[in-house]
Amino acid sequence: EVGLNTAYDTMRFETRLAEETPKLIAAQNDHIKAVAELLESMGTDPFIEIHLVGHLDSPPSEIPIKKSILTALENRPEIKAVKENTYVAREAANAEKSSQFPTIKAFGDYTKGNSSPNAYGGFDWRDDWNVGVRLEMNIFDGKERSSKYKQRVADQNIAWLQNEKTRRAILVEVKTAHNNLKRAEEFVRSQIKNVEYAQESYRIAAERAKEGMATQLELMDAQLTLTNAKVNRSRAYYERSMAKVMLNRAIGVIER
Repeated sequence: EVGLNTAYDTMRFETRLAEETPKLIAAQNDHIKAVAELLESMGTDPFIEIHLVGHLDSPPSEIPIKKSILTALENRPEIKAVKENTYVAREAANAEKSSQFPTIKAFGDYTKGNSSPNAYGGFDWRDDWNVGVRLEMNIFDGKERSSKYKQRVADQNIAWLQNEKTRRAILVEVKTAHNNLKRAEEFVRSQIKNVEYAQESYRIAAERAKEGMATQLELMDAQLTLTNAKVNRSRAYYERSMAKVMLNRAIGVIER
């Protein structure tokens, strides 16, 4: 209006405003959705107003991959479940195998009574013993027991394969989560440097604007660059926090 900018500058600002307005609306919608999902997961009214406190930044975490794997194999409930299934299948196979062999049973009992009459018209005490051994052997059962044993062995092999499959899946999950956390840590470090560079650039632009050596447009560009750098840093903090959560889930640890 006062003739300090060209029509091109005006069109540039209008275009930037048109580009940024949908991003603002999307960010507001994401915020509303995130608050509603948080309240829903807490079991509270999803329409009440809340105020979040604290910062998104979380301290860096350095967990060796070997320690992560050992912790996962010790804590994950899936590992414990498949181990129990393997143990039960092995015991069932052993029990079915033992049923195919002959069975020897020993028995014995002892009684003492006065049921024997004597010459004086009374009864004498008498000891009764009964001791024996019984052998039981299945001569022919139509291969029923053999078939059951083969089924139990097959169940044992399936349980073992399931154990190995679960173990390998957990190892892959732990390694993937560990790599994602390392990548997130590097992303955070790079964005922190990016913010420092943008802050210095904005400081220089502000000083130049005070001395009349930079236009208002250049100052606003530096401010926009700084804002975008801070947004990317917040996104990096979020990705690192989520990577830590996924790694803790993979190794079976809950942080409070």
